[in-house]
Amino acid sequence: MFTLLKNARIFAPEELGVQDILIAGGKIAAIGLLSDSVSLPNLKTEDLEGRTVTPGIIDQHVHLIGGGGEAGFASRTPEIEVSTIVKYGVTSVLGLIGTDCDARHPSTLFAKAKALNEEGISAWMLTGGYNVPSPTITGSVRNDILYADLCIGGKLAISDHRSPHISYDEFIRYASDCRVAGMLSGKAGTLTVHLGDAPQHLELLFRASKESAIPRQQFIPTHINRHKSLYDEVIKWGSLGGRMDITTGFEVGDHIVSTLDAVVTARENGIAEECISVSTDAQGSMPIFNDSGELMGMGVGEQDGLLKVIKDQVRLGYSLSEALMPVTSTVADWLKLDSKGKIETGKDADFVIFGDDLEIEQTWAKGQCVFRDSESLIRGLFTKQ
Repeated sequence: MFTLLKNARIFAPEELGVQDILIAGGKIAAIGLLSDSVSLPNLKTEDLEGRTVTPGIIDQHVHLIGGGGEAGFASRTPEIEVSTIVKYGVTSVLGLIGTDCDARHPSTLFAKAKALNEEGISAWMLTGGYNVPSPTITGSVRNDILYADLCIGGKLAISDHRSPHISYDEFIRYASDCRVAGMLSGKAGTLTVHLGDAPQHLELLFRASKESAIPRQQFIPTHINRHKSLYDEVIKWGSLGGRMDITTGFEVGDHIVSTLDAVVTARENGIAEECISVSTDAQGSMPIFNDSGELMGMGVGEQDGLLKVIKDQVRLGYSLSEALMPVTSTVADWLKLDSKGKIETGKDADFVIFGDDLEIEQTWAKGQCVFRDSESLIRGLFTKQ
């Protein structure tokens, strides 16, 4: 089956103007002024009439099998559904485990990632979590990354009252296992570092950058905008070339740095575009603790924040290309997802099609339209219609 998307105003994420996109076998076969030259059997053509087409969004922090549990078993959040993912223009997800590494397990996360790939989008996972020793599929973080095809890195929590409070030597050993396994397997081998708002902030990361040979780019600190004092430390980290992942959903509170403010402030401080990303923490719990560590409230992460931050940046005067990078090409580069993040010949045919005011009209994943006219066209087997 061949599909031709005509008259697409392409942001790849760089602006390419109005061109046509030929899709074959789930891949981008050609880009250009193709309408008069393409003659193929069973060619399906759709005229987009100048609508904006961007790469599919990549969300690198999703609790695919749910999260939470901080308020007891009833507070465990449910699994995410593929129909929910695509309605927000997300075509690729990276799954992980949060506080609850006891009732949830990397093997279950692996199965969920497999299921999402079968259902029509692209999914990967990180091994590990909050516990020490780290929960794994094979018995070691290193072997998970080496031998589980969808496992591309690890996760660990620091500077949080829920974290395992590991030593510096344990931290470096964990990061080294991720890095070496990534080198041996050709994967990213990154270590996503959950940050709480404890006073230690990025002490382990700064020490690692001074005392170890592990590159700063091996670490992806996340939730960096949950507290202003933490964010200030992350700006110093970014100024050294370190990566920084901003989380949507932190919008209300005296100490919070909002998603948009975090992106803008990073740029104003000279942080390189290739060091800034945004993710959602979707389907994870959003617990609210007081100064004594007592749980005061509970929410759940939503995936709509990535579309919102794209629109907010454009309204503020940034180009659409700039607005797209933290959720498309930058993430693909970090995670070594070579077929993702850009509209380019040979890459996967993952797109978001926007109408006026950047309102999402369609999502395409692997060459198939999976969301159109406010309706998800793919659903889990047991999702209620």
